[in-house]
Amino acid sequence: MKQATYNAIPSYLAKLKPFTGNSMSGRHEVASERGRMPDSEWWTLRDSRDQDRVTYVVYSYHTPIAYVLDDGTRYVTENYYSKTTSRHRELCAAYL
Repeated sequence: MKQATYNAIPSYLAKLKPFTGNSMSGRHEVASERGRMPDSEWWTLRDSRDQDRVTYVVYSYHTPIAYVLDDGTRYVTENYYSKTTSRHRELCAAYL
């Protein structure tokens, strides 16, 4: 997977391309770990994954913070985890 600089991440997000940064990554698969994602959000993401609807997931550290479904629906969490993750969420909201 391509190592991305923070300035390049918006381009990867906009094109739904896989990347790995220092503490943020984008992938086409849902990892089995949920990090600090709350139960209700994890169940929604897991159910979508089980139906093969998830096409792209963005992680901050090891927590999914945004994802895109096969119909183009985009979801970005509103939960607060840290200052860094808040910056990651802002990128997702702007460029996904």
